[in-house]
Amino acid sequence: MNSDTLKVNIFREVMTLSEDKLRKVYDYIEVLTSKKEVEVKEYVMPDDLMQSVAEYTLKAAEGDDPMYSTTEVKDYVDKKMGWK
Repeated sequence: MNSDTLKVNIFREVMTLSEDKLRKVYDYIEVLTSKKEVEVKEYVMPDDLMQSVAEYTLKAAEGDDPMYSTTEVKDYVDKKMGWK
């Protein structure tokens, strides 16, 4: 796929995004194209996700499931997302 085709495909996808997702894409593009440091934006974890993580953590702590530090999890996510 050449760069022109890629640009057109990206444009088509962007045109279908909600305002919230469009802002996230803009933030990401700003980071990719910026030569200066960009202010880190905070995103709030939804309550239902927070509760399920807490329940899973308590269940894992009671059993023999492995426990990971915040740094280990962050590094794992960064690597999977291609950010590192």
